Amino acid sequence: MIKRVLPSILAIFCAFNLFSQTPSLVKNINTNASTGCQPGEVTKAGNVVFFRANDQASTNPDFELWRTDATNAGTVKISINSGASGFPKNGKGLGSSNNYFVFNGVGVGTGSELFIYNISSSSLSPVIDVYSGANSSDPDGFTQIPNTTDFVYAATDATGRRLYKSSLTSGGFTKVDNNLLNPTEFAAIGTEVFFAASNGVDGVELWKTNGTTVTLVKDINTSGSSNPENLTVVGNQIYFTADDGVNGIELWKTDGTNSGTVLVKNINTTAGVGSNPSQLTNVNGKLVFVADNGNSGSELFYSDGTDAGTKFNDINTSTSSSPTGLTT
Repeated sequence: MIKRVLPSILAIFCAFNLFSQTPSLVKNINTNASTGCQPGEVTKAGNVVFFRANDQASTNPDFELWRTDATNAGTVKISINSGASGFPKNGKGLGSSNNYFVFNGVGVGTGSELFIYNISSSSLSPVIDVYSGANSSDPDGFTQIPNTTDFVYAATDATGRRLYKSSLTSGGFTKVDNNLLNPTEFAAIGTEVFFAASNGVDGVELWKTNGTTVTLVKDINTSGSSNPENLTVVGNQIYFTADDGVNGIELWKTDGTNSGTVLVKNINTTAGVGSNPSQLTNVNGKLVFVADNGNSGSELFYSDGTDAGTKFNDINTSTSSSPTGLTT
């Protein structure tokens, strides 16, 4: 919830105390009344909130990384590009207690590259320059490999957008695979990270990696791309949306094996149409999402992972209720 609400509140108060029942200004980051700090990219990690803000005049802006613990003294700037804007983005908390904040930013003499901030020691790693020089690797999708301090992500190099791995504790980077293109939609279960990518032969399908090798989980659409999206962990399974070329975009799940990667339910039974599930959300161990069965419009569904246990609430019986903003 904090990720959705905080940007608009910060835009008004530029560091507004969400932890107090009474509104209070945490810190006046930019004293230029006509400029404001223009916050964005708000993300909670560990016991602090990170955001991007400008503390300079509009004629010479300096958009850098900031962190706050909701106190004036604890709201501090983390400069990643001395003398220019670092434009931090795509940040995510990783580590056993989300005690690392991994993000994409512009360093001194680099394009948009990888940074790691250690929340416990309040220390920033040197820039991890995947695509050297002024080029930008523009990393995103940071997902930790379970039971390790390594994480994988998508980054651009001279050959295209590829799968990379770095360490939270020692930094550095390694290209995991040189064949898969455009990895995206990351999620982790067991000891592996799952994602969508194309090998140039099977189309965009579901893959997995242990940080060393990559494996095709299942060629869901044997005549094209199934385009797995919305990967969402519930228990020891990942739910996602995919098009098998027959049923349209429907709800699928995987336990990480080929045989355990199955269609949960053909919600819209019209051939090739699909129910287009969206906003997949884990609510106390049950999947909640929005879909259209072709008869009731866009409504709220829930699933226990079985065909019979995938049901919906017809909130608006005359048309679509179109639920939005699902969050926990």
